[in-house]
Amino acid sequence: MLSLGVDQILSQYESELKRMEAEQVEVDKAYQAVTEKKNDLMGDIHALKQLIFSRKKKMGIATAPESVVAALTPESGVGKSAFIREFLGRNPGATPAEIRRAAIAAKKFTINKAFPYTVLYNWKESEKVEEKQGRYYLKVAE
Repeated sequence: MLSLGVDQILSQYESELKRMEAEQVEVDKAYQAVTEKKNDLMGDIHALKQLIFSRKKKMGIATAPESVVAALTPESGVGKSAFIREFLGRNPGATPAEIRRAAIAAKKFTINKAFPYTVLYNWKESEKVEEKQGRYYLKVAE
Protein backbone atom coordinates (compact mmCIF):
# COMPACT_ATOMS: atom_id res chain seq x y z
CA MET A 1 0.00 0.00 0.00
CA LEU A 2 2.82 2.39 0.90
CA SER A 3 4.63 1.73 -2.38
CA LEU A 4 1.48 2.62 -4.32
CA GLY A 5 1.48 6.09 -2.74
CA VAL A 6 5.18 6.57 -3.55
CA ASP A 7 4.56 5.46 -7.15
CA GLN A 8 1.77 8.01 -7.50
CA ILE A 9 3.97 10.77 -6.08
CA LEU A 10 6.81 9.86 -8.42
CA SER A 11 4.38 9.81 -11.32
CA GLN A 12 3.16 13.29 -10.41
CA TYR A 13 6.76 14.54 -10.16
CA GLU A 14 7.56 13.08 -13.58
CA SER A 15 4.45 14.70 -15.09
CA GLU A 16 5.38 18.04 -13.57
CA LEU A 17 8.94 17.67 -14.87
CA LYS A 18 7.69 17.02 -18.43
CA ARG A 19 5.37 20.03 -18.23
CA MET A 20 8.17 22.28 -16.98
CA GLU A 21 10.59 21.05 -19.66
CA ALA A 22 8.01 21.77 -22.38
CA GLU A 23 7.46 25.24 -20.92
CA GLN A 24 11.23 25.84 -20.88
CA VAL A 25 11.43 24.98 -24.60
CA GLU A 26 8.72 27.55 -25.36
CA VAL A 27 10.42 30.20 -23.21
CA ASP A 28 13.76 29.52 -24.93
CA LYS A 29 12.14 29.98 -28.35
CA ALA A 30 10.56 33.26 -27.27
CA TYR A 31 13.85 34.46 -25.78
CA GLN A 32 15.72 33.65 -28.97
CA ALA A 33 13.17 35.54 -31.08
CA VAL A 34 13.35 38.59 -28.82
CA THR A 35 17.16 38.53 -28.80
CA GLU A 36 17.31 38.32 -32.60
CA LYS A 37 14.87 41.21 -32.90
CA LYS A 38 16.92 43.26 -30.42
CA ASN A 39 20.14 42.57 -32.35
CA ASP A 40 18.49 43.56 -35.64
CA LEU A 41 17.10 46.73 -34.09
CA MET A 42 20.46 47.69 -32.57
CA GLY A 43 22.13 47.22 -35.95
CA ASP A 44 19.48 49.37 -37.65
CA ILE A 45 19.85 52.10 -35.00
CA HIS A 46 23.61 52.14 -35.43
CA ALA A 47 23.33 52.28 -39.22
CA LEU A 48 20.86 55.17 -39.02
CA LYS A 49 23.11 57.11 -36.62
CA GLN A 50 26.03 56.60 -38.99
CA LEU A 51 23.92 57.75 -41.95
CA ILE A 52 22.83 60.90 -40.10
CA PHE A 53 26.42 61.65 -39.15
CA SER A 54 27.61 61.12 -42.74
CA ARG A 55 24.92 63.45 -44.12
CA LYS A 56 25.71 66.13 -41.56
CA LYS A 57 29.40 65.80 -42.36
CA LYS A 58 28.72 66.33 -46.08
CA MET A 59 26.65 69.40 -45.23
CA GLY A 60 29.45 70.75 -43.06
CA ILE A 61 27.49 70.61 -39.81
CA ALA A 62 29.01 67.45 -38.44
CA THR A 63 29.49 67.19 -34.75
CA ALA A 64 31.09 64.34 -32.92
CA PRO A 65 28.80 61.35 -33.41
CA GLU A 66 26.82 60.14 -30.45
CA SER A 67 28.54 57.20 -28.92
CA VAL A 68 26.87 54.04 -30.13
CA VAL A 69 29.08 51.90 -27.97
CA ALA A 70 28.23 51.84 -24.29
CA ALA A 71 31.17 52.18 -21.97
CA LEU A 72 32.20 48.97 -20.33
CA THR A 73 34.76 48.82 -17.59
CA PRO A 74 35.67 45.21 -17.03
CA GLU A 75 36.02 43.93 -13.51
CA SER A 76 39.51 43.07 -12.37
CA GLY A 77 40.62 39.66 -13.50
CA VAL A 78 38.58 39.65 -16.72
CA GLY A 79 40.61 38.45 -19.67
CA LYS A 80 40.62 39.94 -23.15
CA SER A 81 38.32 37.31 -24.64
CA ALA A 82 35.89 37.62 -21.72
CA PHE A 83 35.94 41.39 -22.21
CA ILE A 84 34.99 40.92 -25.87
CA ARG A 85 32.18 38.51 -24.94
CA GLU A 86 30.80 40.90 -22.28
CA PHE A 87 31.13 43.85 -24.65
CA LEU A 88 29.20 42.08 -27.42
CA GLY A 89 26.55 41.06 -24.92
CA ARG A 90 26.02 44.71 -23.99
CA ASN A 91 26.62 46.14 -27.45
CA PRO A 92 25.20 43.84 -30.13
CA GLY A 93 26.36 44.81 -33.58
CA ALA A 94 29.77 46.10 -32.51
CA THR A 95 32.68 46.07 -34.91
CA PRO A 96 36.16 44.78 -34.01
CA ALA A 97 37.46 48.36 -34.11
CA GLU A 98 34.78 49.50 -31.65
CA ILE A 99 35.69 46.62 -29.33
CA ARG A 100 39.37 47.58 -29.42
CA ARG A 101 38.62 51.27 -28.79
CA ALA A 102 36.43 50.35 -25.82
CA ALA A 103 39.16 48.17 -24.31
CA ILE A 104 41.69 50.95 -24.71
CA ALA A 105 39.26 53.54 -23.33
CA ALA A 106 38.63 51.32 -20.29
CA LYS A 107 42.43 51.41 -19.81
CA LYS A 108 42.23 47.75 -18.97
CA PHE A 109 44.12 46.10 -21.82
CA THR A 110 46.67 46.76 -24.46
CA ILE A 111 45.02 45.02 -27.37
CA ASN A 112 46.81 44.32 -30.60
CA LYS A 113 44.81 45.62 -33.56
CA ALA A 114 44.33 42.09 -34.91
CA PHE A 115 43.22 40.51 -31.62
CA PRO A 116 39.46 41.28 -31.82
CA TYR A 117 39.41 40.15 -35.45
CA THR A 118 41.11 36.87 -34.54
CA VAL A 119 38.82 36.14 -31.59
CA LEU A 120 35.70 37.00 -33.58
CA TYR A 121 36.86 34.92 -36.56
CA ASN A 122 37.38 31.89 -34.29
CA TRP A 123 34.02 32.42 -32.60
CA LYS A 124 32.35 32.77 -35.99
CA GLU A 125 33.91 29.47 -37.11
CA SER A 126 32.65 27.76 -33.93
CA GLU A 127 29.25 29.45 -34.41
CA LYS A 128 29.36 31.45 -31.17
CA VAL A 129 28.85 34.75 -33.02
CA GLU A 130 27.13 35.82 -36.18
CA GLU A 131 28.52 38.42 -38.58
CA LYS A 132 26.24 40.74 -40.53
CA GLN A 133 27.90 43.37 -42.69
CA GLY A 134 31.03 43.52 -40.54
CA ARG A 135 29.07 43.71 -37.27
CA TYR A 136 29.08 40.90 -34.76
CA TYR A 137 26.25 39.48 -32.65
CA LEU A 138 26.46 36.83 -29.95
CA LYS A 139 24.36 33.79 -30.82
CA VAL A 140 21.74 32.67 -28.34
CA ALA A 141 22.39 29.24 -26.90
CA GLU A 142 19.70 26.80 -27.97
